[in-house]
Amino acid sequence: EKEELKNINEILSLLKHIGIDPKSLTGYKKTGVILGLASQKEFEEIKSELECFIYTKELDKKRLIVLLVYDKEIENEVTRILRLHRFEEISIPGEYSSLSLEEAFEKVETSLTELEKEEKELIQKLIKLSEDKEELLRIRELLLIEKTLDEANLNIGKTKKTCILSGWIPECEVEKAKEIIARASQNLCIISIEDAKEEEKPPTLLKNPPPARPFEVLTKTYGNPSYNEIDPTSLIALSFPLIYGFMFGDTGHGLVLAIIGGILKFKIKANQVVKRFGGMLLACGIFSMFAGLLYGSIFGIEELFHPLLGKPPLENVTFLIKFSLYLGVALLALGCILNIINKLYHHEPLVAIFNPWGVMGLWLLLGGTYLVTKNNADIFKIKSDMLIFPLVIFPLLAIMFGMIYAEKISIGWGFYEAFEAATRFLFNTISYVRVAVIGVVHAALCLLMVMAIKMMPSSAIGYIGKVIIFILGNVTIIAFEGLISFIQTLRLHYYEFFSKFFEAKGEEFKPFKVNRKYTIKK
Repeated sequence: EKEELKNINEILSLLKHIGIDPKSLTGYKKTGVILGLASQKEFEEIKSELECFIYTKELDKKRLIVLLVYDKEIENEVTRILRLHRFEEISIPGEYSSLSLEEAFEKVETSLTELEKEEKELIQKLIKLSEDKEELLRIRELLLIEKTLDEANLNIGKTKKTCILSGWIPECEVEKAKEIIARASQNLCIISIEDAKEEEKPPTLLKNPPPARPFEVLTKTYGNPSYNEIDPTSLIALSFPLIYGFMFGDTGHGLVLAIIGGILKFKIKANQVVKRFGGMLLACGIFSMFAGLLYGSIFGIEELFHPLLGKPPLENVTFLIKFSLYLGVALLALGCILNIINKLYHHEPLVAIFNPWGVMGLWLLLGGTYLVTKNNADIFKIKSDMLIFPLVIFPLLAIMFGMIYAEKISIGWGFYEAFEAATRFLFNTISYVRVAVIGVVHAALCLLMVMAIKMMPSSAIGYIGKVIIFILGNVTIIAFEGLISFIQTLRLHYYEFFSKFFEAKGEEFKPFKVNRKYTIKK
């Protein structure tokens, strides 16, 4: 409303600029009056096309105030031409159209004064209310509770004397729920408990050990597991910080992450999301510290202790690449095993065997890995190896023809399934090389920081410079490399690991509950 009054004030100022009262623009039977703004160029074109009285006055260097007086018989033509030339019409609000300019200004000023007075009164009321913040929070909580109860009532079937309700409940809570319902109804109730039927799709309640719970957010971000599907949270609670640690291997940097994670999880008052993120940081920091011991690095310095792997990362690239590839094969194999378990649980034995990520896929992955390792990745030796048929060609043929039979698909789709299995396993395995690459990049950035420190002169100013470079360098590496490592670790789990077995088509179990923080149930 305040902005509206300011706009009206601006319109009145334009009228004052050309010396016209608002009431002079309305009230004519045969004559129309339009006031507006136009550029000099547009005005010249309007003037050449319209036969009517036109009065103008310069508003600024770019625009003119234009007043048109015309016969109402040509009103449609006037409107068409003005629209064509981007004429900006100025409308006078009805309550001001019958006033003189002086009366209109006075009315706006009075309205603004009253509005400002109301605004000040409201601010004072808000200040007074804020002094009783706890009471407001209690009222808000009570209203939210009432809203929750009203929404629940909409889902309850009722007659005059009875009501019926149904829902899902965790098996471990059944007896407790029976007691509560019986007590609330004074034992005037019938309670029927049934197990979920196969055709039903119960919601999923994730139940993981405390160390794994922080990683539930990663699982839920990808999707909720179905009721009869394996929950991967406990697995990634180990694999995620492990991979992250090898990408971000430094004892000092890991210690910083662990401290930040510990503070977020245990020390500060925060919501569950922040605390769980703190738990993830803590786990990743611990594994980074362990990898730092293997790499022999603490805050980027590799000269304080001997690496447990024998060499620092920049001198041990071949080993790190091999380790990354074997780690990738292990996780892909685990994904296939979990997929086999899922398919068998859902009574799909043929799919479990012939699926690209089933028994034949696992055979192909392990067989191909054995051939590559045996022949030192020499493509010519692999092609001529007698084991290529039983270890690679046979599982590919089994996938192709097995999927045709198991899924009732065409030969073309069967060939595609086999081709996808071969290429996906190859590229997915190679993708894990990024574990080594990012680990080496981390070491290279640390080396650059150390080189910059060593280049500083051995003077008072030089020592100050060394400290500044050391602090800023480590902060930058922790922030930048820490984020990159997190993103890449997440990618390896979502695209390479989860895609082998995790369909994530479940619905999260959201129990009916009343949250109380500021109120007490009497």
